Amino acid sequence: MSFANLKRNRGKQSAKIKEALKSQSSGGGSDRSENPNLWYPKTDEAGNGYAVVRFMPPAEGNNLPWQKRFKHGWKDKGGWMIAECPTTIDKECPICEANRELWQTEQKANRGIASMRKRKIEYFLNVLIESDSKNPENEGQVKIFRCGTKIFEMIQNAQTPEFEDEVAIDPFDLWEGASFKLKIRKVEGQTNYDKSEFTKASELYDGDESKLEDLYGQLHDLSEFVKPEIFGDYDKLKARFNRVIGAENVRNAPTSAEDAVKAPSADVPAAGRATTEADNSPSATAQLETAETAEDALAMFSDLAS
Repeated sequence: MSFANLKRNRGKQSAKIKEALKSQSSGGGSDRSENPNLWYPKTDEAGNGYAVVRFMPPAEGNNLPWQKRFKHGWKDKGGWMIAECPTTIDKECPICEANRELWQTEQKANRGIASMRKRKIEYFLNVLIESDSKNPENEGQVKIFRCGTKIFEMIQNAQTPEFEDEVAIDPFDLWEGASFKLKIRKVEGQTNYDKSEFTKASELYDGDESKLEDLYGQLHDLSEFVKPEIFGDYDKLKARFNRVIGAENVRNAPTSAEDAVKAPSADVPAAGRATTEADNSPSATAQLETAETAEDALAMFSDLAS
């Protein structure tokens, strides 16, 4: 899609994006270290941060202005398990398979374990950085912003507002989109984005097509985040998973109530084995609560793992 086509098909593109936004589901965030184009504003000692960005339209060759990816992240007796989930590209995932087996036992503790290590969702988007006071050298550049569902829901709500007095905007439109004030806080120990907000709709660069076309040429191809090699080999992922959960036999990791007696015990129940109500330890519960409530849960996992 050339810049000329982008401008000509704005209405169709906006409708396509709006429909795609409706189909997204919930999840969490992830680490920010693997790609030099990834950007996140610096925060102070209190965990507060601020920046202003503008979400960009789909780059040439991308169908949508974002790329969604699933990822697993938790700590068990064998260490940290940080892995991109192959279901992102419709491949089988041994972690998801083991989760389903635990869930089907219908035991509360087993379902808690499955929830603790469930896949999280991360979104990658092109953003124009309009203001970054702690790193002003980033201003005017197009970077890749990774977020979880809290911010993504704000994008959805801007496109389809809940109340009649709210004006719908297409956050990804260069002409009628709006800037996004990213406000980061720590609330009860968790990263919070609730005060973030969109400004009024405005024409970027006052509609200067030369500048807009140059900007469009700076967009990054987001498909790089779902290349097949990122997700690795099924057998290798399963072997690593079994090492992390402490399974004695990689080929026959215990996943049923009958096999559970053979599995080693730990403060956090082995993620691949069935358990009882007594195994629902405070450590497991704390990790589950963190994984479910933190917008940047996987960022925390990855930072700790490294």
